[in-house]
Amino acid sequence: MQAFKQTFDYYKTIKNITKIERIKFKNEKLNNNFDLYSIIYKSDGLLVHGYILQKKDLKKELPVIIYCRGGNRSFGENDPKTISSYKELLDIANKEIAIIFYPNYRGSSKSDGIDEYCGNDVNDIINLYPIIQKICNIKNPKITLYGWSRGGLMAVLVASKVNWIKTIIIGGALYNFSRNMKERPEMKKMFIEEFKFKKKDFIKRSPKYFMNNIPKNTSVLILHGSADNKVSVYDAYEYGQQCQKLNLTYKLIIYPNGNHGLTEYSDNVSREVIEWIS
Repeated sequence: MQAFKQTFDYYKTIKNITKIERIKFKNEKLNNNFDLYSIIYKSDGLLVHGYILQKKDLKKELPVIIYCRGGNRSFGENDPKTISSYKELLDIANKEIAIIFYPNYRGSSKSDGIDEYCGNDVNDIINLYPIIQKICNIKNPKITLYGWSRGGLMAVLVASKVNWIKTIIIGGALYNFSRNMKERPEMKKMFIEEFKFKKKDFIKRSPKYFMNNIPKNTSVLILHGSADNKVSVYDAYEYGQQCQKLNLTYKLIIYPNGNHGLTEYSDNVSREVIEWIS
């Protein structure tokens, strides 16, 4: 991958970025180690908010990770506090392995539009690609998508629609809405009442039905906790089985008694993620 144009003034010239500003963490050590930008960019005519994180005064040529966040609407959105808590991503930036983009999607607190929970908001990730092309000054950069929970589902959806993904890393990600909604009826109620889901909406968001659209040269790292009480560990096994069926390069790791965020395995997760993309 070609070198990033690592200057603040260059970022401001990129057409699809309508606003960019360098911001600070509350932790001064992080400010000394990293450059963090808040950006507003265009996606389907909407203004969508996000962040860019890189090592301070970076000069090296680096690949790109797009971190696909979980949650919905403003819940779970990226901000300086949450970005500072993602140990593996800080490690990646600090070790100059990659530059990281953090889209917050439409319908979040600083973005236009309505959160469709893996509907047209998938375009808020896809529409970052031409911005990355211009920042990288390269025609066809290959991107890593890294997502947890809803973000993992977003990553798989994007990978099924484009041909520029190098690898997908997913944690606590849903594979089959039908089974999960039986296990979590309160979530099904939320999707129906708040997101106005119909039966077809659950189907078109279930990777069970579209993973065969992922290009064969895409690799997949699947991370899941055996005690995940939000997304069944069976989803991780089904992802692995489907990857094997499709002859995709993949690795499946189930962490004993791990919770949804694998918080007690943060060092292990960081090591696996870095190894997978390096």
